[in-house]
Amino acid sequence: MKKVFSVLIFFFFISISFAQVPTQKGWWEFDDVNNLTKATIGNDLELVGSHTAIAGPDVSNGAVTIGPGSHYKITHGITPGEGQTKVNQFSLQLDVRVADISFWHSLFQTSVDNSTDGDCFFNASGNLGVKATGYTPYSISANEWYRIVISVVNGQFYKYYIDGRLALEGAIQPVDDRFSLDNILLIFADEDGEDNNIDCAELAIWDVALSASNVFELGGFGHNIISDPMTPDGLWKFDNASNLSESVYGKDLTLVGTASSVDGPSALNKAIKIDLGSYFVCQHGISPNLGGTKVNDYSMKFDFRITELGKWRTFIQLTPANSDDGDCFINPDGAIGTQATGYGGYKLIPNEWYRLVMSVKNGSHYRLYLDGQLLLEGNVQTIDGRFSLEDTFLLFGDNDGDDGDIEVAEVAIWGRSLSETESTNLGGFGHNLSGGEVTKELVGNWKFDNVFDPLAASVGKPLELVGVHSSLDGPTAENFAARIGSGNYYVMHHGIKPNGGGSNVNKYSIGFDFRVQSLANWHSFFQTGTGNDNDADCFIATNGRIGLSATGYSPFAISENEWYRMIVSVENGTSYKIYLEGVLILDGSIQSVDGRFGLDSTLLVFADNDGEDDEIDCAELFMWNYALSDSEAAVLGGYGHVVGVENEDRNQLPKSFELSQNYPNPFNPETKINYALPKSGLVSIKVYDILGKEIATLQDGMQESGYYSVKFDGSNIASGIYFYRIVSGNFTATKKLILLK
Repeated sequence: MKKVFSVLIFFFFISISFAQVPTQKGWWEFDDVNNLTKATIGNDLELVGSHTAIAGPDVSNGAVTIGPGSHYKITHGITPGEGQTKVNQFSLQLDVRVADISFWHSLFQTSVDNSTDGDCFFNASGNLGVKATGYTPYSISANEWYRIVISVVNGQFYKYYIDGRLALEGAIQPVDDRFSLDNILLIFADEDGEDNNIDCAELAIWDVALSASNVFELGGFGHNIISDPMTPDGLWKFDNASNLSESVYGKDLTLVGTASSVDGPSALNKAIKIDLGSYFVCQHGISPNLGGTKVNDYSMKFDFRITELGKWRTFIQLTPANSDDGDCFINPDGAIGTQATGYGGYKLIPNEWYRLVMSVKNGSHYRLYLDGQLLLEGNVQTIDGRFSLEDTFLLFGDNDGDDGDIEVAEVAIWGRSLSETESTNLGGFGHNLSGGEVTKELVGNWKFDNVFDPLAASVGKPLELVGVHSSLDGPTAENFAARIGSGNYYVMHHGIKPNGGGSNVNKYSIGFDFRVQSLANWHSFFQTGTGNDNDADCFIATNGRIGLSATGYSPFAISENEWYRMIVSVENGTSYKIYLEGVLILDGSIQSVDGRFGLDSTLLVFADNDGEDDEIDCAELFMWNYALSDSEAAVLGGYGHVVGVENEDRNQLPKSFELSQNYPNPFNPETKINYALPKSGLVSIKVYDILGKEIATLQDGMQESGYYSVKFDGSNIASGIYFYRIVSGNFTATKKLILLK
C-alpha cells in the first residue's frame, strides 16, 4: 500500500500489537505505464473503453484518467457469506481526483452489465454518496487528491470515509440487494453519462469491512473533513461486544487484561467493565504542542459509573510502561483528582452515570468538569511534565492496585484544551454538583387566556411571536386559544439545561391542547432548528396521523374541528413517545443523543421552513424538563376521545407504503409491527439476524390495501439486534428491532 504519510515506529517497555490493516483481496497501483491494468494483488483489471496514464499525487505514484463511457471490470474473487447469494461484506479504496465538481462522477457500479444507475457518486456539489445511502456533508474540492474508503456489511452498516475520517454513517442496505456485489464489480461506470472524467492513483478491495482504526491507518491526503470543532481526534463507544477495543475515530485501543460488556446509560448505549489490573493502551496520534516534546494541550471525556465506594479507581496513566502511579483517580470517598492537582469537592453517588471532562493546557490551566459544571480548578502543571502525553498512554491503568473496577460507556480525546463554554456544553447526566439532583418539573406553561398579553407564561418565560396570530374561543368558556397560520410561529425559551448525556437537551416533554379546522394540508407542531431553515420535527399529515418520517406516524388519525391533548415525551437514546388523550399512540423510532431531536436553548412552536405549517388552534402549551412516563401522561388525560394504536382510521386508505417501528422496542418476548399498503399486492415481511440469516416469516402472500399489524415472538431466539424487512412490489423497507431477555 502506498503510504501517503510517513509512519512513526514506536517502542514500549511492554509488548503491544496494534491492529493492522487486513491484506487486500485486490490492489491496483497504475504505476506501470506499459500495463496500466496490472494488479499488485489479485486479478488484472479489464478495461472497457480507454484511459490515459498521468502523473499521480507524487513522483513515485502513477495514475490514470478515465472518462465517460469507459470503466474497469474487477473480478474480485470474494466469496458470498453463508446463506447469501452475493457479497455483502467488503471494503473499497479509491485514490481519486476530479477537475470539475460541477459534473457528476461515478465511483462504482454493482450492476455487471452497467444497465442501471451507478452506486456511488460525487454529485454536482462534490458530495460523496448516493440517494439510497445519503450524501456526505463534506464536499470535495476540484483538482485535489482524496482517499475514499467505503466499508460495508449489508444489514448492519454502510460507511463512507474520506482521508481516514468517517464522513457519513450511511443508511443500512439490505442483504443481497442492489448494494451487494456479484462476481464482477465495475469501477467508474454509469449507464446514463454520470461518469465524467476522473483521475485515479490507486484502487483496492477487501473481503472484510475495514474498521475505523483500519481506515485511520490507511490515512489520506491531509484534508480535514470534519467542520465541527467539537469532533474529537479519538472516540471509543464500546457498543460492539465482539470488539470492545473498536474506535469510532482514531486507532483501536489495545486491551491488556480483561474487560466485559455491560449495560450502559441506555438500551442503545453499551458500556464496558474494566477489572482490577486491566487497562487499554491508547495510541492517540496527536502531535506534540505548546513548544514541548510531548502533548501539553489536550482534553479527555469519560462517561462512567462506579457501583460502590471504598475503592481507588484510575482514569488515566500517562506512563506507557505503567511503572508509576496513575494520573487521575476516584478516591475511596468518591472524590475525583490526584494529589498533584487536588481533588474536587463533589462525591460520586454509586450506580449513577457521570460525564467527566478533563481540559489540560500545561503552563496555563488544569480543569475538571463533571456533568457540565466546573469540578476542580487544579494546580497548573509544567510543560512536558508529569501531565503531558507521550505517543501512547493507558486508560484505567495504575501500577499498584489503585485501579478498581469501573464501568465506562464512552471515552474521547481532543488535541486541544476545551474552553469553559465547550466543556459546559458537553453536559452530562443531570447531576447538580451542589449536592442535589436536577428536579423533574414543569418548566413552561402558556394558556393564551390574557387577551391583552396572550404570550404571557403561567410558568417560565413569555413566548415570542414571529408573524401574527389571533385570539379566539377555546375548548371552554373560561379557556381561550390562539390561532396561528402558515409562516407564523412562537419562539419558546424553555430554560432547560443540556441533559441526557449530551451537549443539547435530550430529555424533555412538550404538550399541546390543539385543534385543526381542515386536514387538507400538513400542520407542524414544532421545529428544533432555531433558524427555521429545515423541516419541522412533528406533524399532522393530511390523513390525520401524527408523527414524522424519522419516528414513524401514529396509526390513529385525528378528526377535524375536535380538541385534543397531545404529549410528546422524548429521551434521546432511549425512547420517543407520543400520547393523545393520555393514551400512547406512537412508540416511535429512538433518536440519537444530540441528534436532530435534541434541543438548543430555544424551540420554535408551529414552525416549518417550507409551508407545511397550516393554520392550527392552540389552547395550552406545556414544557417539562424530563420524559413523562405512561402513567404521568395518562393522568393528564384530554378531551374525552377514545384513542389508541388499535383505533386506526380505516375509512381513509393509506396514501403511501409505510413500515412502522416495532412496539415495544426493545421487547421480550413479543413485539408488534404495523404497516400500511396503499394498493393490493404480494407482501412479504421477514426477520433476519445481523448476518442476514432469515429468522422468521411474518407475512407472505396477497393482501388488499389498508392498515395491518403482525406480531413477532422472540421466545426461541437469543437476545440481540435483528432486522425486519417488508417487500411489496417495488417498495422495500428495513428497520431494526432489539430483543432483550
